This record gives sequence, C-alpha cells and structure tokens, in this order.
Amino acid sequence: MFRGEMVAFGEALVRPQETKQQCRPTTRLSSYLVVALLLTALTLPAFRHAPAALGIVERGPASEPRVALTFDDGPDPRFTPEILNILEREGVPATFFVVGEAMAAYPDVVKRAADGGFEIANHTYTHTLAGALTPKEIRQEITRTSDLIRQMTGQEPRYLRPPRGELTGHFILEARRQGLRIPLWTICVERAEVKTPEALARRIVEETENGHIILLHDGRLDRRLTVQALPLIISGLKERGFAFVTLDELLHGYAGVVTLDEPVL
Repeated sequence: MFRGEMVAFGEALVRPQETKQQCRPTTRLSSYLVVALLLTALTLPAFRHAPAALGIVERGPASEPRVALTFDDGPDPRFTPEILNILEREGVPATFFVVGEAMAAYPDVVKRAADGGFEIANHTYTHTLAGALTPKEIRQEITRTSDLIRQMTGQEPRYLRPPRGELTGHFILEARRQGLRIPLWTICVERAEVKTPEALARRIVEETENGHIILLHDGRLDRRLTVQALPLIISGLKERGFAFVTLDELLHGYAGVVTLDEPVL
C-alpha cells in the first residue's frame, strides 16, 4: 500500500513496478491531506505503523494458519449464487464486499448470502474510483451502501474496501468518520494473463501464508474462471492446513500493520 517510491508528493503513492498489474491498490492524496495524515501518523510510537492506525490493513495476524476469502463487486446473479453453493458445500465462511446499486438490483442474492451466515461489507454504491469523487460524493457512496446493508441483512457494516483499492485522503477520513476499517488484500486470485482455473488456483495455494486476505470477485466482469478455480483453492488450502474464517474473525482484536518496506503480492 504505502510502500515504494513517492512518485510525487500529494499525487499518487504507488509501487511503480506494479502499476500495470491487476488487483493493485493505489493511493491518491492531495497535498494538504497528506500533511494532515502524516501529522496524525507522527503522533504514533512508530511511524511505520501509520497506515494501520488509519484503519488500513492488508493482512491478519500470522500467528495461526487462518485465511479469509473476500469477494468484491457483487451481488451478481450470474456468479454469486454458484459461489455461495460452493462455499456452503465446503463449509467455508467468506466476506462479500457488495456494491450498493447491485444490492438494490438483486436483493434476493445478497439476502441469501446474509441468511447463510456470510459477512457483508461495503464496496461503495456505484463502484466509482475514489479519485473521481468529491468529498460529498464519497460520503454518499459509503453511507447509502451501509444503510442498504443494515436494511437488507440486519448486519452492522464494519469494513469498507475502495473500488480497485484506490484510496484518497478524503476516502480514508470519511471511513474513519463512519467507524469503518479499510481491509485491502494480501493476494488476488484473478490475473489477466492466467487463462485456466488450475493456474489461478495453483498460485494462490502455493503463495498463501498465515493471515492472508485473499481477494476474489463475484460480479461486474466475466467471473467464470474464478468460480471454477474456487473449489481448487479451497481444497488446496485445506490440504496445506489452513482454516477459513470471515474477515471479522481474522481481524478481531488485531490492530494490523502495513509496513513501508515489504512487497505485497
């Protein structure tokens, strides 16, 4: 997240080697918000822990062989029900980061996920990148989706993930104002260059470590490869001794650390 070279102070803080790859978070901060956030961070015992203090985390504790499956961009009637079938058959919990307008369009799908005990989290209302929104629009995107989650599922949203992982200072501050943590991810399943479910699953099974937050997608684009890879990922990680938990179970009581010098997969 906050690693790598500062391309320009107040512009984009990215890892240059990763800018053309899929599933890579980007941080865009205006100069005055960078200053405000850094001043907040400098009050901490260790500056390198600043992102976690701002509610941003990209993995859980590494002390136990537990991982969290998280799905973005649904609900989508083409893929979400089939993913729910697989998770229920395998007895695997997961967290779904839902898009508000998709919830409004397909309420039965998200209600089925909630009734099945799956955790529902906020992925904004229209899936618009944070950098294209005003502060007022960011607040509306988050608030409308949280309200729908409460109304449709009875769950109190705790987590917010920005579309495509793009963070701005206004987005971070609004998340804090609404009491929402921002879990990004440690490893992403989908890769444009990978064309088979077996190859998708193999990389995840081989590279996953304790505490990883695994990102998958269940909407917007064609997710057939993800659906096909999911049983292989589950069986492979079970064989390696990993237990699956919801994001809330993984992060409960864990402040989280996003370091400044270690690469993110």
